[in-house]
Amino acid sequence: MATLLDIVKKGATNRSVTIRIIDATDGTPETGVVWDTAGIDLWYRRESGALVSVTEATLAALTTAHTDGGFLHISDGEYRLDLPDAAFATGTQHVDVGGTVTGMVVIGGRVRLVDYDPEDAVALGLSLMPANVTQLGGVAQSLTDLKDFADEGYDPATNKVQGVVLVDTLTTYTGNTLQTADHTATIADIPTVAEFNARTLVAASYFDPATDAVANVTLVATTTTNTDMVGTNSAALASVCTEGRLAELDAANLPADVDTLLGRITATLFAGITSLAEWLGLIAGKQAGNATARTEVRATGAGSGTYDETTDSNEAKRDRGDVAWVTATGFSTHDAAAVWTNGTRTLTANTNLNDPTAAVIADAVWDEGSLGHSASGTYGRHVTDILTATKVTLEDHLTDIKGTGFAKDTDSLPQCLTAVVADILTIQMSEAYAADGTAPTLAQALFLIMQSVGEFAIASTTVTVKKLDGTTTAATYTLDDATSPTSRTRAT
Repeated sequence: MATLLDIVKKGATNRSVTIRIIDATDGTPETGVVWDTAGIDLWYRRESGALVSVTEATLAALTTAHTDGGFLHISDGEYRLDLPDAAFATGTQHVDVGGTVTGMVVIGGRVRLVDYDPEDAVALGLSLMPANVTQLGGVAQSLTDLKDFADEGYDPATNKVQGVVLVDTLTTYTGNTLQTADHTATIADIPTVAEFNARTLVAASYFDPATDAVANVTLVATTTTNTDMVGTNSAALASVCTEGRLAELDAANLPADVDTLLGRITATLFAGITSLAEWLGLIAGKQAGNATARTEVRATGAGSGTYDETTDSNEAKRDRGDVAWVTATGFSTHDAAAVWTNGTRTLTANTNLNDPTAAVIADAVWDEGSLGHSASGTYGRHVTDILTATKVTLEDHLTDIKGTGFAKDTDSLPQCLTAVVADILTIQMSEAYAADGTAPTLAQALFLIMQSVGEFAIASTTVTVKKLDGTTTAATYTLDDATSPTSRTRAT
């Protein structure tokens, strides 16, 4: 059964609902969904109607006015969704709300549509409340009694309400002091309307400002001097509130002044900015910002920006600085004035500085002994290791080439190469043949060539090449014709 989200009057406008979104795997609330999150598709469906997709849109804040499709996170995985007015139109009894988001579950619900207004605290939005009154206070009343009471008002002499019989004279009233005096004279002394309007209250008991006094306040006929009240200097007020200055505040002038001010704000000043507040948030803070504002920032200029508030905002750069920046130590804290008071401070023409040339520096580097740079991890040690390894390896190879008679101090590289050539031409090779289709070594190629020329037999279209022993087959070839061949192809 669908969860009841709200009860709304049919035909209501600008209504929102609250939906919940959770993770599809572990069911935890999803708090980062925005209007353009991948795979988002929210919808509503009226009773017996088709599914209608909602065109999602962003909201600047939760207090932003209703916007069809407006979508924004409230808290703890709950989201505000502004539905279009068509969802609440008359003609059906309820509307369901739901949707999908990639990797998440949207928990929607149902909005009940009714003919009354649940938000009207007086009459529920109904123009007529039917009633059938037959009793008052549990006592049955006749239609005559109720009609007389409604038509003529209560008259204790003629109209009586059953169960409550009123009399014309109050004889006993307990709980209060009995009043026996005649107060007619006092009541008659109340000022008339004409006296109030004419301000001619002549009765002796009325308040007379000329003679009567209110406690702690003595009234006088004329105030002659007042030195401590701000704004009582007529001359000063007159110099400020001139007719010209008052005219500037006239209703006819204000709109023109406002139009002049608005005219000075160019149309392009805020072009491309949907929400200035969201832009400022992206620039200042590294929290996940508004997607629309981020797209607009990247679109400025050439339109190929990659701005990311989580790494490029002021807060993100400050946080990296807190980790990366360190306080320098071991430096002098003297200022320029303190340095200048030192006795030896001449810098003119580098007279006190060593200024070697590039040639001098190069000679010093190449003449530097390797033993002085043997610490592990230094470039000097690294170069020494390379040279040592290369020297040993080269000596080993030359020894292998010339044999045990190699002397590193007297034998040159050409002497070693001559010995190599002599070995190549005199050392006996091991018999070997490459398989068909396989690249041969030099020895394999030479053996196959030699045996194909000197040791072979032909039978019909097959040529069989023999090994050195004259009997073992080294390879076979196929001729294209048994009597007049023009080509052959290796078979094995």
